[in-house]
Amino acid sequence: MDAADADARADDLHLDLHGGLQIYDHPEPFRGSSGVSAIIDVSRSVGGHPVAAIDATVTLNGISLSRNQVGSFTSVTAPDLHIGAGSRVELVAEAGASRLTYTFDCPDVVTTAPADGATVKLGEPVVVAWTGTVRNYAGSIDTAQVALYDYDSKTGNFSGATSFHIAQALDGTTRTATLPTPAAVDPGFDGLAIVLLAPGKPAPDEEQLAIEPYCDVTRRVILRVAP
Repeated sequence: MDAADADARADDLHLDLHGGLQIYDHPEPFRGSSGVSAIIDVSRSVGGHPVAAIDATVTLNGISLSRNQVGSFTSVTAPDLHIGAGSRVELVAEAGASRLTYTFDCPDVVTTAPADGATVKLGEPVVVAWTGTVRNYAGSIDTAQVALYDYDSKTGNFSGATSFHIAQALDGTTRTATLPTPAAVDPGFDGLAIVLLAPGKPAPDEEQLAIEPYCDVTRRVILRVAP
C-alpha cells in the first residue's frame, strides 16, 4: 500500500459548508422550497490535497441530503427540512469510521417593520425594525447588515446590484435603521425589498476540520411601490 492509499484510509474528514447554512424568507426558486439553502463538501486529505469523500453521507437535523450535479451535498432536494430563525442545527458528516458533528444556532431575528407587502412612496425613507441581535462573529465571512434590494414580482428574484445600492452595516447595538428609497425602480424590476442579514455564531471547531460551520438568517420584506 503506497503513501497515498494510507492517507486515503486515514478517515481524516474535512467539511466545507459554503457560505454557511442560509435561511431565507421568500427564497428564490433556485434555492428550493424549504427556505433552507446549503451546499456542503466533504473531503479527505490525500497526499496533502483534499479529495472528495465519495462514501460520505450528510444530514441536517436528521434529514439526509443528496448530492448535486457536481458532487456537493445540497438542501435543494430536501423539502422536509424545517429550520428557521432561532433553530438549533446539528450537522453530521460520516464516511467509513469517521464522523464529524457540528451544532450551532440560527440567529433568532425577526423583522417587525415595515410589514411584508407594505406600500412605500419612492423618494421617501423607510424605517426598518427588528427583534434580536444582528452582529458579526469571528469565523463568519458575512457582514451583518440591512439593505434595500430590487425585487421582481414576476420571477421572485432579488438583486443587490442596484444603481442606488443602499446598505448599513450593523454591530448589534441597534434594532432600527432608516433607509432612503430611490426616485424610481431600476429597469426590469417592479418593487423593492428590505434584506436583513444576521450571521450566526460558528460552531466550536478546535481542530479546524470545517469551513464556515454556522447559520445565516436572511429576513426579506417585499415592498410594493406606490404608483
